[in-house]
Amino acid sequence: SDNIAVIADGHKDCYGSKEELFRNPPTYQSALLTGYRYFTRAEYIDPEHVRALDWNTVLKCKTDPAVKYLTLRPEKVRVVSEAEAADLDNAPRFRVINSIDNLHEHILLLTAGEIHEGYGAEQDFEQLNIHISHEEWKKAEGAECVYLHFEEGCLIPLTK
Repeated sequence: SDNIAVIADGHKDCYGSKEELFRNPPTYQSALLTGYRYFTRAEYIDPEHVRALDWNTVLKCKTDPAVKYLTLRPEKVRVVSEAEAADLDNAPRFRVINSIDNLHEHILLLTAGEIHEGYGAEQDFEQLNIHISHEEWKKAEGAECVYLHFEEGCLIPLTK
């Protein structure tokens, strides 16, 4: 049997098959353990919508009232134009704080909130680091803001 128990703070956090825990981790701790790295605190709105508190947006996502966090599958995130975003569900706007070019990809440091000046200044919302292809970067290069489309199956609600 390839079942795994995740222990957090001395208690069983969750239990399931290795495949299921890696594909759909049910909790924040199991998502961290299985390599997910993008998170936002979440607030239940209705069975089809959740408020992504740190990303300052409402997202369409099947969920239940126990949702506490959202994570996402980075391979299902793409940069879209403002015009494309207007016609899509789950395409919020983010402000570009910084971008880093490396040999294989581009890394965008984004925030959904206002950018405050000065070293160590507080941000209104959490920062999000997204790795995108050089081709996708061409759509956003030099832009102050970008729209990220979280494609179907991208968002994973976490219960604790």
